[in-house]
Amino acid sequence: MMNVETDNAKTENATIENALTVVNLKPPAVITDGWDAAAIEMAANSMKGMQSASFDNGAFFTGKEKLLIQPDKRVIAIDVREGYMFLKKETPPEFVMRPLGGPKPSRPDSFTDKESWPFKFNSETERDDPWKYNRFVFLLDPQSAQITVFNTHTFGGDIGVNELVKAIQTMRTAHPGAVPIVQLESRQWKTKFGMKPRPFFAIVGWHFKDNTPQPVTDNDGQGGGHIKTVNAFDDEIPF
Repeated sequence: MMNVETDNAKTENATIENALTVVNLKPPAVITDGWDAAAIEMAANSMKGMQSASFDNGAFFTGKEKLLIQPDKRVIAIDVREGYMFLKKETPPEFVMRPLGGPKPSRPDSFTDKESWPFKFNSETERDDPWKYNRFVFLLDPQSAQITVFNTHTFGGDIGVNELVKAIQTMRTAHPGAVPIVQLESRQWKTKFGMKPRPFFAIVGWHFKDNTPQPVTDNDGQGGGHIKTVNAFDDEIPF
């Protein structure tokens, strides 16, 4: 019997070529070069290519090659979204996303007949609804600026995401806009199949935005306000 966290794992590990654009991307007001123009074009498009991440048997992996994400790697959880995703073979997936603050969208009309659903991986009798309601967690590598999107539609994955949501909301009562620095780990939880690993976002620090007015430019000629870092090693994010 396959692990509930790894059912359809090979399909789930397909690269999400058109993942969601991070909402807080603010394109520059003045176009100075090709990078600025590209940023404006990406901000106008709700989908863009990003690196995908998945959870399998107690570890996190990236891409269809399943490259292991080291447990001690630190990333910043900068955003979370949810909505329906339809993974396809050899083509980009389709999304029907929930608007921020809006109601949960209706399941798309395609594949409403269960007889038209594709068979589950390694099964010739069980069919599986191709439209999955997913949670998407956007993880920023502060060194490379690579954004990785972890997506899940499992009960164990939901528990991990909900724990992170609650921690962020608690911290934001004192520090509005706080975002956590996390390590991607796992925890055991009880399922009908026994104890199984599930995703766990271990918070090892926080980035706090201070309340001072954001300057037009800072000492390095870059826009944006200061970010305060609070963690065990008292390091600073390099942007």
